[in-house]
Amino acid sequence: MTQRSIVEYFSGGHKGYRCGYCNSTDSCFSHGMWAHGLTPLDYQNLIDRGWRRSGKYCYKPTMNVTCCPLYTIRCEANKFVLTKSQKKVLKKVHRFLAYGDKSQGSEGALTNKSDQDMEVSFECSQDIDMQSLKRIKKTKTINHSDIKADQTETCTDNQCISDSQSGKCESSEQTTKSSHTVQPSSDTSSPLKSSNLNSRPPCRKAKEIRKERKLQKLLQKGMSEEEASACIKPKTNESKSLEDFLHEPLPSKPAHKLELRLVPSSSDNPLFSNHFEASYSVYKNYQMTVHKDPAEKVTTKQFKRFLVTNPFQLRLVPCYPKSKEFHSSFDATYNLYVKYQMAIHNDSEDDCNKEGYDMFLVESPFEKQEASSSSPEPSYGSYHQQYWLDGKLIAVAVLDILPYCLSSVYFYYDPDYSFLSLGTYAALREIAFTCELNKIYPDLQYYYMGYYIHSCIKMRYKGQYVPSFLLCPETYIFQPIEKCRPLLDVSKYSRLEEDPTKEDANGVVNLNDVLVLYDKTSMNYPVYKNLNKNADDEDEVREYAKLVGRKCYQKMLLFRE
Repeated sequence: MTQRSIVEYFSGGHKGYRCGYCNSTDSCFSHGMWAHGLTPLDYQNLIDRGWRRSGKYCYKPTMNVTCCPLYTIRCEANKFVLTKSQKKVLKKVHRFLAYGDKSQGSEGALTNKSDQDMEVSFECSQDIDMQSLKRIKKTKTINHSDIKADQTETCTDNQCISDSQSGKCESSEQTTKSSHTVQPSSDTSSPLKSSNLNSRPPCRKAKEIRKERKLQKLLQKGMSEEEASACIKPKTNESKSLEDFLHEPLPSKPAHKLELRLVPSSSDNPLFSNHFEASYSVYKNYQMTVHKDPAEKVTTKQFKRFLVTNPFQLRLVPCYPKSKEFHSSFDATYNLYVKYQMAIHNDSEDDCNKEGYDMFLVESPFEKQEASSSSPEPSYGSYHQQYWLDGKLIAVAVLDILPYCLSSVYFYYDPDYSFLSLGTYAALREIAFTCELNKIYPDLQYYYMGYYIHSCIKMRYKGQYVPSFLLCPETYIFQPIEKCRPLLDVSKYSRLEEDPTKEDANGVVNLNDVLVLYDKTSMNYPVYKNLNKNADDEDEVREYAKLVGRKCYQKMLLFRE
């Protein structure tokens, strides 16, 4: 039987909860559902309608009601352009790795603040109320193996992926390009040009002097003036790419060695569980130091639920199929988590237990399948990208590899290494990783950074990753952020698509096409209604279908009791 996503939608009780951005106690609103199992393509279609996940819980902000509207933001990786401040971060990390240089210089003050924002914002803990999640009364765990019959006929992910690609969220790809070239003035009436400045000859640049000397030497060697001029013709000044910076050669004996490891996010996988303790320790220390969380809040259960649990059904393909890195790094990742939570979030040590970490960052709703060594490439699904410095785990990025994007879920690091601006550095690494994945999966072109909150000033830095696009909350068409900023300056909630004739075509609901799971049998909604004549849930199902969109409600199974 073809694997399908299984979700449980939570309707009613659309009450406000605490906002992690403006600190309001009851003005944050969102819709939610529990993903008992989720295919990567279905989740891709969900995030292209404004959904995000925290572990197995998926949520969609109620944009026109919530206090701080959250706009899905993505960067087109292959067209990414480095900013000056981002180049400084890359150079700073390179100096540290090459020579052990920890000095920040003038650039440190410029990069540290934006980097602190990065570490806060590339996580979804502030988007939803964690205490509310604990009170969710979902049904018991449902596995795909529990389905005993299938009375529907729908296409598989492989069959539908081309359709989804052709009808996926449109994007206004024309980014605003502006070049400001200063033209020399021809006005000879300028006082500086007319005065002789005490008759002194104008100062000459050292570069010009060197060029003239080199020309004279070549002429003395017997070259003609044309030949000599051709030899010293300046080379085209091509700016270094992101890959050039990341692959900058190190000395033969560098001061430090940085290694990146990509391991599947699954507590059952030995590539992950061996380093669970180290990852959790960094997370705990980060949350307690940076976010001031009490230790009793940063438990292994919470860590697993938030950053390890995921809803994807996938075939795990370890990057190092012969290694046992997952098992061997479990303690290291757990210890890093603890250190992070205590240092950044001020969590108490009791908060950062293994149970919470396991639920928050380890547990997964994905269907577990046998790992395969037939391919060295990572498949779709959830992963932890670990940063090892001289054999010590210093940072972990939680990532989802999806059909059309690399999605950043969470990033945490050892606060002792804050001087490296690891948040910015990791984001640049992930953009480069997206470009590498694009060579394997040509449709995978974007790097999703979670949400952009224009009404929260410290969250606006995400728009500095050029070119960036925001998702229109009404048409679900991506728009260049340059076009969106003026609209959001006027109103924190705004339709971003300027063409009034464009609508949400994917939001058209036909209840006959909605799939449900009832009595362990998959079926269309009308069949379910005939079997359960007392069901009074048409409005709820229609609301669910409108929120997830046609691409999803025609494929995902909505659990019905």
